[in-house]
Amino acid sequence: MDKRMRKHWVLVCLAGMLWVLVCASCFASDAAQIAILDYADEWTKTTGVGPLLDAARVSYVDLTPMLERRQLDLAGYDILIIGSFFTNSSELRENLNLQAKALRDFVERGGVIVEFTQADQNLLQDFGCQHERITA
Repeated sequence: MDKRMRKHWVLVCLAGMLWVLVCASCFASDAAQIAILDYADEWTKTTGVGPLLDAARVSYVDLTPMLERRQLDLAGYDILIIGSFFTNSSELRENLNLQAKALRDFVERGGVIVEFTQADQNLLQDFGCQHERITA
């Protein structure tokens, strides 16, 4: 299998994992409230999470503009999904790092954080959010 085909299958697998997670969450709680943080890939100029959820007709709120203002209010949300290209923005990474307490509090209240990463990119732990219930 050539490199291009491997990349395609990796993206298909990631999309499938996100779909399973969103479906399970939505069925488990009748109206799971989903928030996302998304950032466009510098090479393709595309985001990942928002378009995927749009295609699946899953409702969400993009909190990226709020985080750009160094704020993050997760009240009322059940799931926070962070796109895999998000860590490419040093500004957003720094702003999210400032919100480590809000992330920990969100998880403590039962919230779920899903962070898609590339194997060679930053992980959620880089945001100072170590917690036994967080897996990245």
